[in-house]
Formats: sequence, structure tokens, C-alpha cells
Amino acid sequence: MIVEGPFGASRHPMYLGMALALLGVGLLLGSLVALLVPFAFIAAMEIAFIKHEERALETTFGEEYNRYRRQVRRWL
Repeated sequence: MIVEGPFGASRHPMYLGMALALLGVGLLLGSLVALLVPFAFIAAMEIAFIKHEERALETTFGEEYNRYRRQVRRWL
């Protein structure tokens, strides 16, 4: 289990990076609809992936993962 580097600041730094990139594109486009996309992306990641990934990590790593989860926020 990697807990250093970007994983020391966010449990899902790849998803965070994608959300920030989408936010940047939305700001560049200056469209309200484009600014809603990052929030839809975050909701989709929460529902479709993160919930399942975190359950699998807890099963695999047990208390070690629970300790990490208490110390590091999901997004920021």
C-alpha cells in the first residue's frame, strides 16, 4: 500500500487531478455547463469506483488501511 507522495495528501490523487483538469477546462471555456462537468465527474467516481475500491482496500489491508483512511482525506 502506497501512502507517500501524492497519496499522503489525497487517497485518490489521480481522480483529484482529473477533476482539477476538468475544472480548468471549464474555466477556460467560461461556460456554466462546462463548470458542472467536474462535479458530475466527482459524483460518478464516488458512486462507480471509489466506494468499491475503498471496500477492497479495507478487505486487503485491514486496520492498516483504516489507519491511513483516518489520516488522509479522500479528496483534499
